[in-house]
Amino acid sequence: MASVASGTSNATRPHNVDVEEGWTTQVRAVRAYNRKLLFTTLDSIEGNKTIVWSEKLMQRVNVFATGTELKEHGVVANHIVDKQQTTSSPNILFFVEKSMTEANKLIDYLTKVNNANSYNHVFFIPDEWYAARQKLKDQKNIWEKLESVQALPLSWLPSEGDIISLGEPTLPSRLLLNGDWTVLHRCACALFELERMVGRPLVLHSKGRWSDDIANMMVKMRDNNDWTSCQGPQPLPPAVGLNLNRLVLIDRWVDPLAPLLTPHTYAAMLDDVYGIGLKDSVKIPESELDKTEKEKKDNSAGRESDKSPNAMRDIAVNDEIFHRLKHLHIAQLGREVADIWADVKRDSEKSKAQMSIAEYHLFVKKLPIFLYRKDRLTQHMHLNELLNKAMHRKYEEIMVERELLSSPISERVLSPVEDVIVRGECLHRSLRLVAIQSIAAEGLKTTVLHAYRKMIFQSFGVDALNKFVKMQKIGLIREKAAQKFLSRYSPMLFSQQKKEYNLMPEEVEAINPSNSAYAYAYYSSLVVRMIEEGVKIKWVGWNTPKGSVTLERNNGDMREEDAGATAVFVVGGITRAEVAGLRQIKNIGLIASSSIANRKSIIDSLTNIL
Repeated sequence: MASVASGTSNATRPHNVDVEEGWTTQVRAVRAYNRKLLFTTLDSIEGNKTIVWSEKLMQRVNVFATGTELKEHGVVANHIVDKQQTTSSPNILFFVEKSMTEANKLIDYLTKVNNANSYNHVFFIPDEWYAARQKLKDQKNIWEKLESVQALPLSWLPSEGDIISLGEPTLPSRLLLNGDWTVLHRCACALFELERMVGRPLVLHSKGRWSDDIANMMVKMRDNNDWTSCQGPQPLPPAVGLNLNRLVLIDRWVDPLAPLLTPHTYAAMLDDVYGIGLKDSVKIPESELDKTEKEKKDNSAGRESDKSPNAMRDIAVNDEIFHRLKHLHIAQLGREVADIWADVKRDSEKSKAQMSIAEYHLFVKKLPIFLYRKDRLTQHMHLNELLNKAMHRKYEEIMVERELLSSPISERVLSPVEDVIVRGECLHRSLRLVAIQSIAAEGLKTTVLHAYRKMIFQSFGVDALNKFVKMQKIGLIREKAAQKFLSRYSPMLFSQQKKEYNLMPEEVEAINPSNSAYAYAYYSSLVVRMIEEGVKIKWVGWNTPKGSVTLERNNGDMREEDAGATAVFVVGGITRAEVAGLRQIKNIGLIASSSIANRKSIIDSLTNIL
């Protein structure tokens, strides 16, 4: 088999292959709007421009525009803020993240670097922060050097063609650990920006404390016609192709369980095992690549094979074939790949002897596309093979997860969980299993909780114990009748909701599934089930803020195709397995969230907070 590394760069993509092939119309529209916003902002500043920014922010902006496209709008150089390089450009654009660390870097740059003949423009991405602006104002010698300070709201990051997110993985922890409710205002501003893109107010339905607060903020912004409260530029004309009429908001914390479980769809598994990055790529350890083919490739290039055990290879997955496979159960991948392979082979091996001259010229013109598809398919076959091996290694863990949900036990330490902790191989796995047992059993007895805490400390040390305590504070691990470490959010009532929403159906089809539980093999996310129910009962029982009833009535007078589709926003993170489940629901046109979560990030984002 060819190495997964072959043909992984976008440099191998033929020029006439659309980089957005396989994307939904709505996600295309959101990206196009943000591109126009970026280019309009650049064009509003006359003359050549140098952008000064961090590498992380550069990656975010590159989701919307390549370096070549930035040059077409007057950007002649890109400087990393840490390197503090001088420039002769008449305009310097400082793209700054919303953090005090980045604000301090900006101040340090302006203090030490003398660009006397340049105009300095500061853009906070994706939104402005009062504390950072005030710090700049307090430095009078710095403030006087600035021509303008404003926000550039590139809020919505497209991912894999059918999700948009705010890239805010720490939102739940900031709410539940720090009590920082400003993050909800940030969500409200971003959703208000989405309404700008649509060009009309959306009917709002919400479920959960966080979602209710965001919906109410949006209503106040509408009532005040408050386009400036989010400190962005004047709105552009509505986005073409973004036909939405309803926005459904739901809290992640109505079901904190789903992100802890092992997913079974292709995209979700890739993210779980390797992590899908900002530019829709995965990093595969060199040690997992096909050794024979890799060495052959290295030797043919006249270099020695990289022996570093930590070496990684970046593999792009944003292609037409990935979009056909991404929401399939791992058990269906082999059959689908075989069908695609047959199509590719048939297209690329047509009999040239039977072609007319015109057909032959057309064939030659399309040959790079055939070869590209063949190369990408080979890559996905190899990735599928790697995922099957990973699932084989995870088999025992998956069985433990299923048993914890099928037969919840709160009054004793369970041997499978204890074994994982005592082996001390993986802290994340240990914490996940304790959390799954706790949520399913609706709390652990005090003696059981203390036993797990002691084992975690003995196997992983004091830092791990700190994570354990924080997981108690945010409600992932809970003590029955607890007097301390009480979460700010009401706990999931697993036993009752499992029956009410059929969270664990007896039979789940992996091939051509009709039940959203297929994405986890045996469990359907409560978030997905609640939205399924909301669609059926037309959102009765959901919070519907004032004004939305009138909008609903007006939309009811429209034809269905004119009324528009429904957008879903999950406050606190959504998993790719849940996206697969939501994609089965009729008229869900756009899926959005504060972040895209997986089993690792849900722990990291909740514990890497002071």
